[in-house]
Formats: sequence, structure tokens, C-alpha cells
Amino acid sequence: ATFSRGSIEKALELSESSEFALMREEIQSYIERLLDKNIVDILDISLDIEKYRGDIFNILDIMINYFRDIMFIKEKIDKNMIINSDKITFLQNMSKKISYSQVSKIIDIIEETKKKIRSNCNFNISMQVMALNIYEVIK
Repeated sequence: ATFSRGSIEKALELSESSEFALMREEIQSYIERLLDKNIVDILDISLDIEKYRGDIFNILDIMINYFRDIMFIKEKIDKNMIINSDKITFLQNMSKKISYSQVSKIIDIIEETKKKIRSNCNFNISMQVMALNIYEVIK
């Protein structure tokens, strides 16, 4: 329900969607690969995201939600505020690999990427720049 932004119809649709569950798993994998700091893997992420081109804003929103949750864990905010509460172990592990300020910068980078895509910037270049900018923040 937390991913539906208050829409009951969307909440029901997402709860029954195996595609949404797979999407979340892949995003979790992307985040793990990002935080492992391997530049080759990071550049591959931009290619992997290509298959979600038509749903890119949802993908980027889910990524932001993961990083937001990591930030909340770092701040020891009430666990009821965490959107990805079913992934708490993953979030706790990732929160140990990254600083609060890095999380904040990554969220800004993802938001900036959304703006670029809305402005009709080249999709592949936007994804590669996002991945490289995130790498620069975490290396």
C-alpha cells in the first residue's frame, strides 16, 4: 500500500503484480551493485535499466524509496516509517556501507535524472550519467 501513494486501485494492482515484485528485486540488486563500488557493474546497471524504459519514473521512485529507507535506518527513525519494511535486513546492511550525506546526494542525483528524462534527454546517456554520478559520490 505504501507504494500506491494513497490510491486503493493502484495498491491492489501492485499487490497482485509479480512484475512489480520482480522489479523491486532487481532494483535491490542494482543498489547492492552500486554500493559494492565496482565501476564495470555500475555501468552495466544503466544497460539493465533499459528494459524498464517505459516505466522509468516508477523505477527511479522505487530507488529513491530504498535510499530514503536507508537514510531512516541511519537516523534510527521508527521502523513503521520504512516503506520497504519487508527488506529491512537488506536496508540495514546497505546503511552500513554508506553515509547519511552520500544517501542524500544519491537521492538528489536520481531526482535530477528524472528531470532530465522529463526534458527528453537521451535515456541511455541519462542512465549512464546517473550511474557515474552515484559512483563518484560513493567511491
